[in-house]
Amino acid sequence: MLPSRALVMFMVLGSSLIACSNDGGRGGGVDAPKAIDAPMIDAPPAGITGLGKKCVAAMAGADCPTEAPLCTGFTGTTTYCTPSCVTAGTATGAANNQFTGITPAPSNTVCTAAYHATIGMPMCVGILNNFTPADNPIVVGKAYSNINMTCAVLCGANNTCPAGMTSNTSLGACACFPN
Repeated sequence: MLPSRALVMFMVLGSSLIACSNDGGRGGGVDAPKAIDAPMIDAPPAGITGLGKKCVAAMAGADCPTEAPLCTGFTGTTTYCTPSCVTAGTATGAANNQFTGITPAPSNTVCTAAYHATIGMPMCVGILNNFTPADNPIVVGKAYSNINMTCAVLCGANNTCPAGMTSNTSLGACACFPN
């Protein structure tokens, strides 16, 4: 929680009064050096701020920004903030536990808008595990509904990721996840 402006001003004024107080005539001069120890009070943390920002799953997205309000992840990865890029879609089961013909078609536009780094590629590729019927594995040729998808960040050239993210190739493609 950030301190109130009045408290910050009190702390700044109080510390300057203490640092510049009278030494009672003992001739000691200035009792504290004048120096600024931080460039800005309550500076925001650096790092990923939209799609790809690290989040806590138990907070259900409350720690995510408006542009990427969902907290999700893949098995064995760090959870991250992401927007939804397909809601209540339909598709047909395909080989390798995948879907074909997802309608509405996945769009990377919302992913790109929520991503603020220059390395990697935001893509609509994450399928949430709440589709119906809840087959595991997905049955080839079977109709599915309630398909919801989220964005992920695919690695840049040579499996590179932006600062604050690490590459992971365990999902069949190189993707970037928060440290």
